[in-house]
Formats: sequence, C-alpha cells, structure tokens
Amino acid sequence: MSERKLAKAVISSPPEPFGGRRNLLVLLRLKFKISPFSRNDKKKRFSFRQYFSDKDVKRMGSLNIKKQARLKRKKRIRKNLVGSTQRPRLSVFRSAKHVYAQIIDDTSGHTIASASTVEKDVKEHFAAESGKGKVIAATYVGKLIAERAAEKGIQKVVFDRNGFLFHGRVKAISDGAREAGLNF
Repeated sequence: MSERKLAKAVISSPPEPFGGRRNLLVLLRLKFKISPFSRNDKKKRFSFRQYFSDKDVKRMGSLNIKKQARLKRKKRIRKNLVGSTQRPRLSVFRSAKHVYAQIIDDTSGHTIASASTVEKDVKEHFAAESGKGKVIAATYVGKLIAERAAEKGIQKVVFDRNGFLFHGRVKAISDGAREAGLNF
C-alpha cells in the first residue's frame, strides 16, 4: 500500500478512543513526511497582516502605549475637524523639548503659517531668559503664529490639539494665540 493510500485510509477510518487516529496521522507525517490534510482543512490563524499593512504592523510594534493612545485620540478628533479656506486648522505638535504650530488649509493641503520653538528668533528670545521654561516658550509660539496668521489675513481658525491633552504647553499655545487676536 502506498503512503498516500495509507494516509487516506487513516483519515477515512472511524476515530478510535484516546486519539488513536490522531497519533497515526502524526506518525505518518513524521515517518513519510506526508501531510494528509489539504490546504482547506488547515485551521486559519488570525494575522495582523489581513487587516493592516506591513508599515502599520511595524509601527504598532515600536510604539509605546501612550503614543498609541494619542494616535487613537487624534483619529477620533480629526474625523470631525476639518480646516477650510475661510477657517483653517491650527494644528499643534508637542515633543519632549519643543512645540510646533501650523495653520493648515485642508481643502488645498497647504500650510499657511507655522511657528515653533526650534526657530532662531524664538531661541534668541529665550536665550537670555533661559530659566523661564517650556510653557512660556509655548505661549510665545502661540503669539507668533497668531501674528503670522494676521499678516496673511486670517482671524478665525479651528484648533486641533492633535490628540494631546488640553493642558500645559498645548493650552499655552492656544492662550497665546487668543491673546494675540486669533479666534477659535
């Protein structure tokens, strides 16, 4: 009897108590290197790759929990928040050392104005007053972005906190922008 016929006979035989048929299948696989199961009979396992691209899977593995939570909040916020030509979006990003603010027109996809603590004039402004702190620098960035928006003729914006909680430096940017005359 050939190996394939033997495998078919084992599969078609009635099951024995205590997994006798299963043990025979294992022996067949080991001894003859035959897989009696067809591709359709194999159990399908859950794979992230069915639902996410390779890029997403790599990103998920490297992100910490706080960043994943922030990106979830960002997605949830951006569903309802869109900047237009009349009322563009003021987007804020906060890193460990710096803050960045951009006014974005989502219909055309262009950045109208931007300001950050990385810029030379902001660094020079706070070089003399180094003991002030990051919150005060963020307030200055808010005033700066409002002035640059006023130069372009923008008074009303939609504030996008970008998934960050509205306190600390994010709130300082919004307060500085409001002080300088930006409405949101």
